[in-house]
Parts: sequence; C-alpha cells; structure tokens
Amino acid sequence: MVMNTDSPRTYVLTIDVEIDAGPKWKTSNPASYEGVYIGIEVLQRLCDTYGVKPVYLISPAVMVDQKAVDCLKSLNRNHCELGTHLHGEYIPPMEKFPGPDFSGCDPKDMQCEYDKDVEFEKLKNLTNKFVDLFGYAPKSFRAGRFGARGWTVECLERLGYTHDTSVTPFRNWHDIADFHNPAAFHRTTRRKTTSVCRERQRFWRFRFPSPPIWSGSDRPLGSQISTNARRSSIGMKPTRLRPSYAACFTT
Repeated sequence: MVMNTDSPRTYVLTIDVEIDAGPKWKTSNPASYEGVYIGIEVLQRLCDTYGVKPVYLISPAVMVDQKAVDCLKSLNRNHCELGTHLHGEYIPPMEKFPGPDFSGCDPKDMQCEYDKDVEFEKLKNLTNKFVDLFGYAPKSFRAGRFGARGWTVECLERLGYTHDTSVTPFRNWHDIADFHNPAAFHRTTRRKTTSVCRERQRFWRFRFPSPPIWSGSDRPLGSQISTNARRSSIGMKPTRLRPSYAACFTT
C-alpha cells in the first residue's frame, strides 16, 4: 500500500484515567485520585487553549470514587469525550480486588488473558457502570495494558462501541505476558484469524476504527530512534516509543 503523504492526518489525544500510582505503576496506598481531581482540570484547560478535544478513558478503579466521577461529569462534553478503559482486576466477574477501596491494588492482568465469556462480561459490567454514572453509553475504549485480542473487537461491537485505541505499533508485550499459558494467550499464526490486527482491519473497513497509538512524533520509527539517539547524546530525555505490531499479538 502506498501512502499519500500529502493527505491531512487526524490526531486524537487519548488519556487513561487511573487511580494514582507511583514509580513502576505501584498503586497509591492509601488510594488517591489527585490525577483526576487536579490533573484533568489542568489538562482540559490546556486542550481548550489549543482547540484539542481529548478522550478520557476511565478505569473501573476511578468509577468507585464519587469525587472523581463528579470531576469527570463536570467536563463540557462539547470539549472532550469520556470512554472506558478496562483493568479487569477491578470489576466482576472473577475480580481480584472487590473494592471499593483499591489501596495498593496493582493491576497486572493483560485483558487478553481472559476467556472470551469472562472478557465480555467484564466489558459489559464496565459499560453498564459507565452508563449508570454518566447517563449515556460510551463509544471509545482502550484495553488495560493494551491487551486486546481479536475477539475484543467483536465484544466491543456487541456493546455499541465505535472506536478502539488498543493497538500499539512497533511494540509487543511478551516481556510482561505469559504466552505459554494455554488458558491465557494463544500465539497468532497465519492460519488463525483471531489477531486483533485482522479483526481491526475487518471492522475498520466498515465502521470500527482502531487507530494505532503514537507518542511524541509522527515520523517513521527509524527516524524516531535516530532522534532519540541524538537526544541522549546531548543529555535530553528520549521520547517514549510506545506504540506495536499489535496490541499483544504479532502475526
């Protein structure tokens, strides 16, 4: 496929709305939500200044805090969008942390570790919780730890979502996931059809956009790496190369 470099590009700013966490994403203990109480207000003012409409993707660990919910509900829906972000440990079925106090409860599951029925029920419960709190159905989603798999797209479509942001180009997650557990992931091969990339392409062609996530630059990966090398050589912090082959699978 030849890309038309002269065509306009669309960028979307998405933010995971989480319980506060420290170094190495250790969850605050006691639980705190200053990132919501203070951070989102500051960020939204910045976005308003530049005419950016951010998408806030809300974790179930935030939905238990009434003040955080009130902060999010106070946002002008013409200036932002609210969606969902699944960390499955915080929501039934088979939740590890029943809550509502999530102090020190670190999320470690990849969403694609769950069986399809379990994943769907977690997504449904998260969606229903959002509707109960905000009064309307969410349309945008990101998987916890970017751990979407092929059937995730099907589940999202059944629940009325129209956009997913779980695909991270040039990054897979083998370093934090057990791909040898038969009850968890399966490796996608050319003979299988459950790759999130294949499903994303199938739905994207019709009605289900799943734009890849990029951080820092829209330049090709190689030029970003070169830029990072130059930044390091002069003592600047490299930009983060987050975006992968697929969310957690390679084909």
